[in-house]
Amino acid sequence: APAAAAADNAAAAAAAPPAADAPARRPPLTLVNPFRFLKLLTGTPVMAKLCAASWLAAWTEGKNTTDMLQLWMRNDVGLTPLQAKNFTVLYGCAMIASGRFISPGFIRWLGPRGYTHVALLANACGYALWSSSSSVAALLGGLIVKLPGFNAASKNAMQAAATEHAEAAGIGLGEFAGLFNNFRALNQALVPFICGRIYASLVGAGRSGGRAWLVLVALGSLLPELIHCSVPQSQW
Repeated sequence: APAAAAADNAAAAAAAPPAADAPARRPPLTLVNPFRFLKLLTGTPVMAKLCAASWLAAWTEGKNTTDMLQLWMRNDVGLTPLQAKNFTVLYGCAMIASGRFISPGFIRWLGPRGYTHVALLANACGYALWSSSSSVAALLGGLIVKLPGFNAASKNAMQAAATEHAEAAGIGLGEFAGLFNNFRALNQALVPFICGRIYASLVGAGRSGGRAWLVLVALGSLLPELIHCSVPQSQW
């Protein structure tokens, strides 16, 4: 009987809710570290390259470039508010067409790696066209040229490949997605600041502010392409 009573008491204690004055269990600090995304750059060399190239390619996302685009259209290209509004609608339609039809078509045709080459180089050519002339023709031409890699679609295949390497390194799919999205969110502060400062400096010096698009030619297109090329096909 004493043994049975002791067992009953132990079971009741285990099932009882914690005392009200019990200290709350705190999550580890690593879960709230805003720079934990750096883990992506300290894993395997291939994963680090693919993550770095994907992050740089994400500089060309529309949410990072829209401020610069509106400034350039109004002040340099000379669009009226109505014309700028109409082009913004066209830009959104092009984004949908690229994501729904054009990019998937190129991936089926060229494969993930071949598509990445084309998309990054298309973005480089499109932004180079914008930087070369502040005209409506250049505005529309650059939009068309960039369609294969529109809105940073150029990063998608690299990010997918990086996910596979992350799994091999012991990083789960959910953790990788959270880390990379945190990494990518840095662009929303960094890209508008850099492009805006360069645009202001160019305009202040009496030069075309459109030259600021060269930042996205170099850092958002050509540099990720070079990093992407450094990954051997056997390790893709």
